Amino acid sequence: ARPGSFAQRYAFSGSAGQQVAVAAASTQFDAYLILVGPDGTVLAQDDNGGGGGNARIPAGSAYFTLPSTGIYTVDVTT
Repeated sequence: ARPGSFAQRYAFSGSAGQQVAVAAASTQFDAYLILVGPDGTVLAQDDNGGGGGNARIPAGSAYFTLPSTGIYTVDVTT
């Protein structure tokens, strides 16, 4: 991570066709989310889709449909 930035990685098990929403909110920093699939491909990214400095995948209030079964990771950064 860059000096002065925050980064944390989370993992979850997902199934093909499962619908998910990922959100990060903070009053201390501008959140940024990166969703990475089981094969290491970046599937989605968001900076301010949760309103203000908050991030959400997908932006707004919809859901993201997972393309395959496996372990997904979410990087939360600034």
